[in-house]
Amino acid sequence: MLNLLKMKHVLAAASCKSSSSEAIASIFLSDDRTQTQIFKIEWHEGNHARYCLYYASLLETFFSRYCTDIYDRKFIIRLWISSGTKVLECAINATMLAIFDSGISISDIFVALQQDDTLRVYNKKDEPVFELHDEIFSSSEDKSDISKKHLTAKEIRQKMIFEIENKFTFKLCTFNFQYLELFY
Repeated sequence: MLNLLKMKHVLAAASCKSSSSEAIASIFLSDDRTQTQIFKIEWHEGNHARYCLYYASLLETFFSRYCTDIYDRKFIIRLWISSGTKVLECAINATMLAIFDSGISISDIFVALQQDDTLRVYNKKDEPVFELHDEIFSSSEDKSDISKKHLTAKEIRQKMIFEIENKFTFKLCTFNFQYLELFY
């Protein structure tokens, strides 16, 4: 286990384990006074621990900006990733920032990327808050080369905030990972 950063009494760490069927890498934050887990990200599908190190900076930015009382924010994020780390970075960052900046209460919010590349956000009553669709590519473009067409984190953030505020479905690039859950 590798300690990455420490904010007051909050410990962030990354670990990696593998088996014959899959490799799992994870980042988690915990209160080192009570050993209470606050935040966790898991990578599956053979990704490496270096992804945890790379994305730890996102967690540091997120908590330092939004969590004035970090002990009130107990949630878990689980990610099943296929590939495409640039898109993943944009998606994590934009999702968190958009939800917080919109002023929406994130109590029990559920975020899921469906198999049809639709990103949907639900409230605790299982009602959809908004959804994003994938149609940024024209039929003549190669969807497999996402690195040339993905939106920046700022662009995705702006579009997601627009979506939340206006309840309007807009088109978004392919997220090159399989599933995302966000619980608060």
